[in-house]
Amino acid sequence: MSHARQRGFGGLEIAIVVLLLGVIIVLTLKGTNLIAPMRAFVTVQQINQYKSAVAHYQSEFGSLPGDDAAAPRRWKRDPALFTFNGAIVSMAGDGLINGLYDDASSASGEQYMAWSDLRAATLVDGDPHLVGPSARPENIYGGTVGFAERNLGLEHVLCLTDVPGADAGLIDKRLDDAVISTGSFRATSQWDPVGAKNTFSQPDAAPYDTGKTYLICFPAAL
Repeated sequence: MSHARQRGFGGLEIAIVVLLLGVIIVLTLKGTNLIAPMRAFVTVQQINQYKSAVAHYQSEFGSLPGDDAAAPRRWKRDPALFTFNGAIVSMAGDGLINGLYDDASSASGEQYMAWSDLRAATLVDGDPHLVGPSARPENIYGGTVGFAERNLGLEHVLCLTDVPGADAGLIDKRLDDAVISTGSFRATSQWDPVGAKNTFSQPDAAPYDTGKTYLICFPAAL
């Protein structure tokens, strides 16, 4: 008759368990300090991926996404159009991704159609049939990522909304000069999607505040 041999934990196994418990405790105690750098790191990677997608589209098709005059035929989508003073206007082919960040009156504007083109070209995940503000991808903060012809004193930008102050400062440090109001990366805590269409002439002058959330903008091109 055989008996199953029982054995206890060896010294190495106990050491591993203790080490893992220690790591868990450290992460628990320092979790709030680690979250912002981790989110900022992921956001920087996303930013670079979107900028690379724009550059790849322009290289492949000879036009910027959204501004591509051949896109309606190539991707079988509606043309990019704007409403100005009651008139329907096309600016396709002028070499710019036109449109303000939030503009419900121009749901088929280039700033929104750019996402349709990038998705149709399989450079960005998502449904290429989405139009208007709903076409913009969601960022990890629950806000959006979108194009704009200008914002915060910069031209032809990508912007992210709802970015916590601590994260915004870290992203700025990784991508630019860590100063909210200078360089190619700027931010504001202002928020007005209806009146101002979340388009502001200047960034904030005060430094990043960990108690606020920000709209951050930077050049859309590499």
